Amino acid sequence: MTEETTEYLKDGDRVSHTEKGLGTVNINPQDDDIVVSDKEARKDTPQTVYVVWDDDRFPVGNVPRGELEKVPDAAAAISTGV
Repeated sequence: MTEETTEYLKDGDRVSHTEKGLGTVNINPQDDDIVVSDKEARKDTPQTVYVVWDDDRFPVGNVPRGELEKVPDAAAAISTGV
């Protein structure tokens, strides 16, 4: 993903990660009562976003934007069953 496109990730966007699969961007997980480990909270930078993974084996992660690919809206609807 190029630097220009990573800046457009916003709260609620569906994303894909090569190792962890699909997830949803959550800009302020604490506001939504989503538990974030202290380790992940310390990694918070402007170049990262929190992701709530579809696969429960992975905890909420603070992921560099460059590792994520935004999922097109149609594909996101299919993956969430909408």
